Amino acid sequence: MICLIGGDNFCHHSMSRYETRLKSHRVKPEKLAFKASFPIIETHLTLISLEVSMELEAVAKALKELGHPTRLCIYKEVVKAGYKGIAVGGVQEKLGIPASTLSHHISSLASAGLITQRREGRILFCVAEYECLDDVIDFLRAECCVNECQ
Repeated sequence: MICLIGGDNFCHHSMSRYETRLKSHRVKPEKLAFKASFPIIETHLTLISLEVSMELEAVAKALKELGHPTRLCIYKEVVKAGYKGIAVGGVQEKLGIPASTLSHHISSLASAGLITQRREGRILFCVAEYECLDDVIDFLRAECCVNECQ
């Protein structure tokens, strides 16, 4: 989705703090481009590709959460469990992590969209969101080795 910033064509959904700053304070686009993680094209209106920036932010969040060794080990166990998932107690038993620490790390993985949780009676299961994992891998693979093909 392309959003036009300026005039009556301003698109209000999913504004980043940089877009808000640009709209409200009329910051020069070149200053903004230095801090922004998405391309800015200068014309009489500023065009910003929100779709690219949202994808980039989602992948960055997923990679950030997987960058912690404990969370990576937890995620690996959840992925190995397949579509049926794994009980939180099973992860705790396999990895020897205190319950409060495990809960914190599971919340981080869930907030990044890498896992979901479901309750069956008194047992809480973690299930890998394979679509999110595929998106991260596809994002990294999208430009893999493009310079070697030239």
